Amino acid sequence: MIDNFQKLAGNEHIKRGLEISSFGRHKITIIDSFDLKKYIEDAYVSIGGNLDNLTVIKPCPCGNLNNPSKMCNCSTARVTKYYYWSVIQEAFKDVHLVLETSAVRYKDIENTGKNYEDANSVLKRMKACMEEISILKINEHSNELLKKAVQMLGFTLNQYDIIVSVARTIARLDDAGETRCEHFSEAIQYQTSDILQGDFIRRCPNV
Repeated sequence: MIDNFQKLAGNEHIKRGLEISSFGRHKITIIDSFDLKKYIEDAYVSIGGNLDNLTVIKPCPCGNLNNPSKMCNCSTARVTKYYYWSVIQEAFKDVHLVLETSAVRYKDIENTGKNYEDANSVLKRMKACMEEISILKINEHSNELLKKAVQMLGFTLNQYDIIVSVARTIARLDDAGETRCEHFSEAIQYQTSDILQGDFIRRCPNV
């Protein structure tokens, strides 16, 4: 039987983000262009996630921005107002992870329940990781990567703290002995969405 977590087949990056959020109690915002909100919420709850930490929003007022099979009719001004006045104030306030849904391919649907991890497997892994409560050290190479990221991307102190926290969560989920470069690289990606950087206007078809 296909469970709620497996129903997000084809959006493995979303499932990964939900797992990190649930395990580390990180706030996560998902921009959904493909009407997957119910599946995302059900999947999150199935792995112990608190819905108070999850926000699923449309990419624009009509919901079709970034959807290759539908036409977005929103003007630049409308998209700008949507983000600055009705969304950014709440959906992106102190958020730890920002992700966007992807279109689901037929082969993903066909293989649902066969090649994809279910909620029970995720819960078992999370439970095993919870037994390790020590704070993982940050190695020298990771410190250098983080320093460059702060300098080049202009992260705030709050974003720096968020990245370190998320990277440590990822390291624990990976059962690593320390917080390494790959953990920071993944954590940084969740803070470099062009939405957070204010570059979403370039996506609008009516620019």
